[in-house]
Amino acid sequence: MTAIYLILEIGCALLIICISISYRLERNENEQKLKKFIENRESSRDLTNEELKLLEPFMTNKETVRPYILHPLIDHKVSVVQGPCIRHSLLTQRRQIDYYYEIGNIELFFPYNLDLYLSEYNIVEVVFTNKYAYVLSVNNCSIQFAFENYDPDRKKPIEIPESYMYLNEDTDKYDITSENSNLNSSDINDNDNKNDKLNKVDVQVDYELLYEREETPLEIKTRNRGNYGILTSLCLTLATIFFMREWSAGSDQILATLVIDIACFGVAVFFIWHKPKRNSRPQQVETIKVNTFNKDPSSDKLIVGQKTNVSYPKYWSQFLPEVSKKPTEMDIYGYFKILLRCGNTLSINREVEQFGAPKMVVRNKVLFFVGSILAIVIYFFSDPINNSFSAYRYYSNQLQTWQVNDLTTLNNSNIKQGDLIDITINGVSCDVKDEDKDKNNGNKCHRLAIKDKPLENESNQIMLSFDTINKIFDDNFVESIEDNELLLFRMYQQEMVKEYNMKNTGSYNSSFYRAKPILKLKNLGQMVIDINKVCNIFELECQNVKFRLTQLYYKEGFHDQANWDELVTRAEKFPTFNKIVEKSIVDKFIFDLKKMKKEILSKLTNTVSDYQFNGSGVDVTLIGNSYIELPQLYNINNPISDDDLKLSLDHYYKILTNESETINLVGLVGGVSHREDSSISQLKLNVKNYYKVDLEKLFSLASPVIIDIIMFVIMVLVALINGGLVLYKTIFNRRRLKQIIKYYSDRVVHYYG
Repeated sequence: MTAIYLILEIGCALLIICISISYRLERNENEQKLKKFIENRESSRDLTNEELKLLEPFMTNKETVRPYILHPLIDHKVSVVQGPCIRHSLLTQRRQIDYYYEIGNIELFFPYNLDLYLSEYNIVEVVFTNKYAYVLSVNNCSIQFAFENYDPDRKKPIEIPESYMYLNEDTDKYDITSENSNLNSSDINDNDNKNDKLNKVDVQVDYELLYEREETPLEIKTRNRGNYGILTSLCLTLATIFFMREWSAGSDQILATLVIDIACFGVAVFFIWHKPKRNSRPQQVETIKVNTFNKDPSSDKLIVGQKTNVSYPKYWSQFLPEVSKKPTEMDIYGYFKILLRCGNTLSINREVEQFGAPKMVVRNKVLFFVGSILAIVIYFFSDPINNSFSAYRYYSNQLQTWQVNDLTTLNNSNIKQGDLIDITINGVSCDVKDEDKDKNNGNKCHRLAIKDKPLENESNQIMLSFDTINKIFDDNFVESIEDNELLLFRMYQQEMVKEYNMKNTGSYNSSFYRAKPILKLKNLGQMVIDINKVCNIFELECQNVKFRLTQLYYKEGFHDQANWDELVTRAEKFPTFNKIVEKSIVDKFIFDLKKMKKEILSKLTNTVSDYQFNGSGVDVTLIGNSYIELPQLYNINNPISDDDLKLSLDHYYKILTNESETINLVGLVGGVSHREDSSISQLKLNVKNYYKVDLEKLFSLASPVIIDIIMFVIMVLVALINGGLVLYKTIFNRRRLKQIIKYYSDRVVHYYG
């Protein structure tokens, strides 16, 4: 079940990423087209004061324009956009469904429910921001009428009185003249439907349907008859997830995973060659006769009627006039009205006949991207390169195995990349600065050091003074005693407090005092000596600790370095001096002492790390997501309690004295580095449990190592083959496009008029 949940989570994440990228690309494309439209627009009039006042709430409150972001108007010029309106839904951060609208890739905001008056084809007055446009009227319905009848819960439009319509007598300001805008007589009765005539922009279409036919075989070739590689990519991803799951867990059920992976690859191959029948069936093509059409370069469409926009190939744009009023035959295909032929010159069928069909690259791009990502994941996850090298050496009888029990043997061995090695040796310690420690399991170690000599005591103050350092970390460093002197002092203290309270009873400012807890510190002088020595060794300031100790000797108040020096001198004369002190000050001292211990460990970490990886010894880095587990490593690297602090100190001392426990490392050599004297300085090992089996099992066809190699090779081949096909098809399509453009440039005459 865990694997299923993991697969579903990854699938959902990939789907969300793809949708987000697609959404962002579409919005960016809309912004570019809006910018181009604004540069080339023609203004019909200026924004009136009344309209500006109605728009003001939407230009000052960001909540009113969601899901758009608040932007100011670029100017007060009103323009007209025409065409079908598309509504897009999206889930916002508030978990609510919002919508944004577009006409011809220009995003629109409809105030006061003006979107209720949209029809199949729309004429809309707008004023622009640099991201979207505010709508002022929709198909004769003005913003004034929408405001006066605004109801947030309204679901249907209401009848628009003639006084609120923009399209009244002066219809030609929208380029709708009697010549091309005759209202459909079947929908109109001369007198009874006068308002309908003004309200609806349902004009008679400007083209005539001549006949219908099926696509030609050459036209079919211009469509993507295959698939987009989504299911193939999903199968490859599932195979990789199942393999990585078993590789990481070290499960012995690798055969079951092998069967699943083979099934995934089989299904992937099926989908590669599968061509949905619905994509290969000839579709109906309409042959129409157009009396007049306008070109909209911003959306690559021809406007052939009030309700019909025809999409044309982008490279045809330079051969199509801005406006044509001569009869032209066209072949259009599909629900989205895709232009296949325009006149006697521009023809998709002829392009395929003379220059071949275009190459479809979408699937190849998807598989190249997926194959590359999966190959990279497998490379960093399971070290397939070294596995391949070892397999080659095994089958060519060149693979060597090494048994190492001491550092001298390790340094003198001719170990090479791809060998198998079994190291059982003492003096091995985990890197105390390991930055790759697993956050979920702090006992994992990814880098180790092998040493055979302790840190030199004669040249290192830390080693010479380790007994003193150890005393500070000892639980008995701050020790108190109970004796007769302390008991007598407490009795005297109680009497003094009792006498004071009796004298002040009944006075105006009387307060009830209690005796402060006290204790008697043992060997306070020796504590001062040890703290001073350790602070000097590590060059720590230790200001808080020194201050608290000075408080214990002198009265409370400010104490400077001179007081501390005097205290050290006195302590050296009387190291066994005991003193009765307040418990609260001792508690503060213990708190500051704990912080000082952590600072000491931090300083000590640098010394230990320098000892581990400088000088003689071997640095062992575990690769391929492999690691070894060491008990108590988390408590050592993340000390919290006093016991943890002492445990960390003892661990560091064992490393510096080369008294670490014996560790066994069995793995595949991924890399070797040498010093100038040819001794080994660094080993890269993959110590997965798989490498502990005998060689025949390790390199059998059902071995995780061999499956890892096969998986990596398959993903690399998927990426390389599809990458090559993308390059080849892209070059072919560009060369084909240049030939087509040259062909049309030599033949196209301005016959459209």
